[in-house]
Amino acid sequence: MKELTPSRKRIYRLYVPLTILLGLQSFWRLGFFAHRKASTSALFGMYQGFPGRNGDHMYYTSMAMQYAGKSLNQSLALAGQTFKDYPLTTDHLLTGYLDPGLAPLIYPRQVLTQILSWGYRLFGSAGFGVSTLLMGIATLALLIRWSYREWGSAAAWFTLAFALGSTAFVWYSSGLFIESPLLLIEAAWLYSLPISRHFVAHRYWNFVSASLIVAMTFTRQSPLLPIAILGGGYLAALLRTRKVINEWFAQAMVGSIMAVAAYFVVNIWAPYSPVGLNKSHHPSVIAGAKYLAHFIGSDPIITIAVILAIVASRKLLSKTLSWIALGVFLSCLINVYLATGEYRYWIPLAIFILPLAGYGAAERLRVIEAPRVKAPKPYLALYLVLLVSLLVGLGSMLFYAKSDGRALATSPVSALYPESTVSGSIDCYGPEARVYLVQNGHKVAAIDGTAMSANPGMANQLGGIGHGFTYDRLANFAAQCVALSSR
Repeated sequence: MKELTPSRKRIYRLYVPLTILLGLQSFWRLGFFAHRKASTSALFGMYQGFPGRNGDHMYYTSMAMQYAGKSLNQSLALAGQTFKDYPLTTDHLLTGYLDPGLAPLIYPRQVLTQILSWGYRLFGSAGFGVSTLLMGIATLALLIRWSYREWGSAAAWFTLAFALGSTAFVWYSSGLFIESPLLLIEAAWLYSLPISRHFVAHRYWNFVSASLIVAMTFTRQSPLLPIAILGGGYLAALLRTRKVINEWFAQAMVGSIMAVAAYFVVNIWAPYSPVGLNKSHHPSVIAGAKYLAHFIGSDPIITIAVILAIVASRKLLSKTLSWIALGVFLSCLINVYLATGEYRYWIPLAIFILPLAGYGAAERLRVIEAPRVKAPKPYLALYLVLLVSLLVGLGSMLFYAKSDGRALATSPVSALYPESTVSGSIDCYGPEARVYLVQNGHKVAAIDGTAMSANPGMANQLGGIGHGFTYDRLANFAAQCVALSSR
């Protein structure tokens, strides 16, 4: 029998057992086994078991069903039947679609919902979990491959072990969260930016990066993230070369302009004014310490990975990945400070922390390698990214370009808003319950969320002639319209 080499012995004696052990403890803590209650419920919300979810999944899955041909009413009923542990009624979900104060947070999140719709068309409700699982596996595969190309098999194995051992990474990369496609986009971006020692500049990579930035924008989750990644990479190159014009300059400039422009376009389509922003209560030092302690207790593996990544950054000859990680950390910190303390807002950092931690563990064991690998083909990456982007874009356009249908209900403006001086009527059209302000036979303002989503830039309650037509006065009228559309 052929004797195993030392590297093969390590695989069977250390890497595989460690990966299996950490993965099993992570799945156990998340409640993936049978109906066991998750020990991390306080970290991840009221739900446990695969696929991961936090309540917002009801919107993502019902949106996916609508893209697959179900009406608004049908999608809400089917989502309730699929996820019986959701405690609120479909009327509550309807408010999210129709209230202009909430809807702009929902309908621009196209990447996840379109991918979920593909899974639903193929496998029914089970397709939701299939879709997110495949995204999680793809993210993990890209991370492992990238670590292997840079530092060898040991670093790749440790990257895999830390990823599977992190409850947060497993939960958010494979669950019904906006973070699942966001992490996949980040992992793909590792290959199209000049981070790797194997990177070969090509104009196609610029198009890949631009497509990924647009896709990231339509997750509507981390507006500062692309600028943080590009800024961190450019700063690393600037410190290394002492040149303003370096290999990152064009990517950083064009990418940042693209990110701002894409976000501006999304904001025209889905204008949002966070009412509670000025009233938010930011955490105290004591609250921050409790938050950190709870995070460490809930996900000790990612905590170890962070420490290893910091130590590894001192050892690496190229600091590019480390500077990018620092930039992403700052963007996540701003997001948490302005939004909420949910741990999912930190998870974009994992894409850069996990490979660094994998390198750190391999470096401590002195098993770093420099394998010879072929550089990825930029044209193949471009074709794949463009294909997915085209499918998402076409699906969105075909859905939102549908006609308003017939008028189902109408009311004089004075009946719903007696204090208003605006003339005309409030009309509701089926089957998406799009509500408009109508004057002289023309729709002049989109009054609810479904109408706003189908009419980018039209005046609405946030601005223009429809300003002040709040949803609370409209709720009963809209509910009547939805009931009529289901007949």
